[in-house]
Amino acid sequence: MKDQAGFIGNRCSSPTLNNAVRLLEQNVADRDGIDTAMKGGCGFPWDLRPGDLVAWTRSLAILDALTTSTG
Repeated sequence: MKDQAGFIGNRCSSPTLNNAVRLLEQNVADRDGIDTAMKGGCGFPWDLRPGDLVAWTRSLAILDALTTSTG
């Protein structure tokens, strides 16, 4: 693995979590609907709880750091 910003897990999950929040903000789907789609349709083992577990402010800091380092 190259030495670069963000852990592999953060680099893969953060954009997905960010898009899930956008769907919520745009009233495209509710949390349960997004969770169901990501678990069933995409096979993800997690739902929107990572934001709750990591804390949304930390999730935002991760996204900001990745945006700064990767454009």
